[in-house]
Amino acid sequence: QNANLTVSDSPTNIYIGIDSTNFNYKGLDYAISLIGKHQAYNATLCIEALNQLGVDNKYICEGLANTVHPARLEIISKTPLVILDGAHNEGGAKALAEYLEAINFKGTAIVAAMQDKDAKTVAKEIAPYLNNIIAVKLHDNPRALPPQKLAEYFSSFCNVELAENYREALALAEGSPLLVCGSLYLAADISPMFLQKYKI
Repeated sequence: QNANLTVSDSPTNIYIGIDSTNFNYKGLDYAISLIGKHQAYNATLCIEALNQLGVDNKYICEGLANTVHPARLEIISKTPLVILDGAHNEGGAKALAEYLEAINFKGTAIVAAMQDKDAKTVAKEIAPYLNNIIAVKLHDNPRALPPQKLAEYFSSFCNVELAENYREALALAEGSPLLVCGSLYLAADISPMFLQKYKI
């Protein structure tokens, strides 16, 4: 009751890089570790809230630069480029597609999905930025979408291969810029392999 309402302005000069998002807000430049145009808009809400609390802008910048969100456009490696993303619905797929377009991505995707998620829409959004996809079944998950069905969704857009397991999928993708996406379960399953492979 009788609370003040603050409405954030829109960020300007948004630039999406490989592993960061840069933008200007009210005359100040910010670089955040979360990737995507939508993250710049989210950050303006944080900036306004922290300004209201009297937090020095130096600390706001540090916080935004060091914020992480695993499996949401997470850059596992820049050389070779390896991206991990859990997008499994239209909104997440559109944000992922926007990023892939911004960095001119052309590579391979390892994809898995759940039966109750909109894998067909995800395929339609991201396939234009892929040369190949490797469909794989989620390990030990009764709700997993069969990789053959997932392959159908992508087959009209790009080359498709099937893999029996994650290790085979990674071997098939060797040497190509890599996107791993379609399910947070896949992200959770495959992350330990990346930890070992890229020593992160």
